Amino acid sequence: MCESADWFVAAAAAVKGLTGGAAGGCNVSAVVQYTVKSAPQGRLSCHLVIEQGEVMTLASGPATTKSDIAITIDYDDALAIVNGTVAPEVAYMNGAMRLEGRYAVWLTDLRELRASMIAVLSSLQNQISD
Repeated sequence: MCESADWFVAAAAAVKGLTGGAAGGCNVSAVVQYTVKSAPQGRLSCHLVIEQGEVMTLASGPATTKSDIAITIDYDDALAIVNGTVAPEVAYMNGAMRLEGRYAVWLTDLRELRASMIAVLSSLQNQISD
């Protein structure tokens, strides 16, 4: 996961336009800043822009606007979430993932969108692993 620029470009393309659920999910807009610690290439940073429940952008580096939600997680825990062996809520509850800002939005309103993103990223990860 995120071990190459090619993987990240593929991930960004795969999630662009994604919504949560068959009915289009929620109508939440948010900027989510991710910091992944202890990755093979060191600390990683990326951000996700969601407008009216649709993924507009997944890009490396910090967001150019103030983030609504900041997530910090170790690489191995992030990989476990993408691989489906740990639920994001469990990672949050056991302290493996730290949330700041509008955490209730991330935990509840964006749940279906998160699940859709994880499914897409897991599929991408499996394609690369094969």
